[in-house]
Amino acid sequence: MTIDPSIVVAVVGAAALVIGTTITATFTRRSHGDTTMRADLTNLRERLDASERRLEASERRERIRDDYIHQLRTLLDEAGEDVPPWPDGLTAG
Repeated sequence: MTIDPSIVVAVVGAAALVIGTTITATFTRRSHGDTTMRADLTNLRERLDASERRLEASERRERIRDDYIHQLRTLLDEAGEDVPPWPDGLTAG
């Protein structure tokens, strides 16, 4: 039994087409996945940076507020006024 050469060419061509399509699809998917991952990482970095900026601003306000409270308490004490005790939540270390 002899196989017609045109059938062999058609089968080899079809196989090459399937293999080429599979390789292209794999690289396209991988490239898209890499792009999506990079975008996600960029988004997470931006969110982390924004959170760090908010935390730093909050800590800065807290330090300013604490200094102000200490100054007022000192002035009250120096004026002979009764200085109320610190609230429990502010004295726990």
